[in-house]
Amino acid sequence: MPRNSTADHDEVIERAMHLFWQRGYKKTSVEDLIQNAGVNRFNLYETFGGKHGLYLKALDKYRDEVFLKRMEKIDEHENGLEGIQEYFESLEEFLIDSKGNFTCLMMNSQIELVPKDRKVTKKVSFYFTKMEKTFKKALIRAKEEGAISQNINISDMAKFLTGSAQGMCVMSKSKDANNFLKAYTRSILKTIGLNN
Repeated sequence: MPRNSTADHDEVIERAMHLFWQRGYKKTSVEDLIQNAGVNRFNLYETFGGKHGLYLKALDKYRDEVFLKRMEKIDEHENGLEGIQEYFESLEEFLIDSKGNFTCLMMNSQIELVPKDRKVTKKVSFYFTKMEKTFKKALIRAKEEGAISQNINISDMAKFLTGSAQGMCVMSKSKDANNFLKAYTRSILKTIGLNN
């Protein structure tokens, strides 16, 4: 990999992101990165500071190109419930299609490295906080529109939706994943007042 190539630099991070996303941090070896991410051993350490440094870059790429784009789609909906519905239906579809191979890179990081790794912990904390805030804003819009009960505790519901999204990712690896995911989505939407 040429040291001054931005395109190659970004491509390495992209490939590494998918490796970490599928295998996890601990099960992705330096040799895996060399063989599959398009980086040689020298540049892995010279450019990224090693496996951990590349992992942090991969988390940033996941945040920007996967997670934040999903959150933006919720924000784009004037109708808050429609935004939440679209998010969970698309998450269900993605998880079923990926057959448990790709769940959530941030959730995997939470399980593997938090709280021992402070840098990863900070990135994962942003992820959960941002998701909860995005759901909260959507629920506030829905409440203002009269689309949900005025008695619903917005803060609690936002936490519930955040936890439910992670639960779906976990259950996508189960033997009966498809039925679990469909049941999750139906129950979530029913809880916020949508019948699917």
